[in-house]
Amino acid sequence: MLDVGSGPGNSTRELALSFEAAMGVDASPGMISSAHELGGKTSSGDDVVYEVAAAEEFSNLDGLQAESLDLVTVANAVGCRRCCC
Repeated sequence: MLDVGSGPGNSTRELALSFEAAMGVDASPGMISSAHELGGKTSSGDDVVYEVAAAEEFSNLDGLQAESLDLVTVANAVGCRRCCC
């Protein structure tokens, strides 16, 4: 599962519980720092992975293979855009 624009990982953590592997990416180092502090676990008990990356760059991340993804979401990015405009 990949959450693009994950912010502090609120949606990432909730969704991760239904997947064996999960990653949240956000362009803001501050948001990813918050996500690291809050953590999160997958259904297999592994830690959620958080990386600093713009939406346009996530396909270049080490260890991420597009054919291995069951879900790509932008849940937090969409919600944030609505409240900020």
